[in-house]
Amino acid sequence: MVPVLIPAATSSSHHALKWAGLTVLALSIGGNAYLWHLWRQDQAVTQAMAQSSQELQAVQAQIQELQRLKTTVDQWTGALESLQKATGNGQIAIEALKAEIKRLQDSRVTYEAFVQKQLQTYQEQWVKQSQSQSQKRDEVNW
Repeated sequence: MVPVLIPAATSSSHHALKWAGLTVLALSIGGNAYLWHLWRQDQAVTQAMAQSSQELQAVQAQIQELQRLKTTVDQWTGALESLQKATGNGQIAIEALKAEIKRLQDSRVTYEAFVQKQLQTYQEQWVKQSQSQSQKRDEVNW
């Protein structure tokens, strides 16, 4: 038997093909791993965006509720200011009425004093007249 020698070129190209195949396989595995990594990142970003979107919607709902509350507070503030103004006007009217009542009471007291004095004057005149008439009767009767 004669040993068959494989030419060096054949063995070297076979060896190069193996290395090329292993390289392609390694690149393929690495590429797939990289694509899987990108897909996971995309999923994480999508999930984060969905969560952020939900949180944003919740914040927007809270903003709308706060705006409604602010509108209500503004309305109550306006009503309170109106009531305060009305109360102030009422106080002014009460003070004016008190002053008018005081003036009327003073007038009544003055008028009562005047009427009392008039009555006293009339009584005195009546007594004088009565005495005068009594004296005249007495003189006539004598």
